Amino acid sequence: MVGTLESLQALRDAIDKALVTGQASSMTAYVNDGEGYVLVVLPQTKEEVDALQTPYTEDFAHPSEPSGKHPSQVVGSDKYRELMRV
Repeated sequence: MVGTLESLQALRDAIDKALVTGQASSMTAYVNDGEGYVLVVLPQTKEEVDALQTPYTEDFAHPSEPSGKHPSQVVGSDKYRELMRV
């Protein structure tokens, strides 16, 4: 992970909040061209993580029959909209 001191502290704060509350938290992150995105931190059990699809983008890395939820589907749409308001 590479980032400015401020961005890494914001990530640490989002992780700390998720660990303390057991709930999803988020932060807004930016790449060096100014494009922003929301990073969601969500604590999950090992069983929940093991049930996720692998998040690879290359076709050769996907099983022919994906099973489980894609990581982007773990947070419900209402919670995701709430987290987008950071």
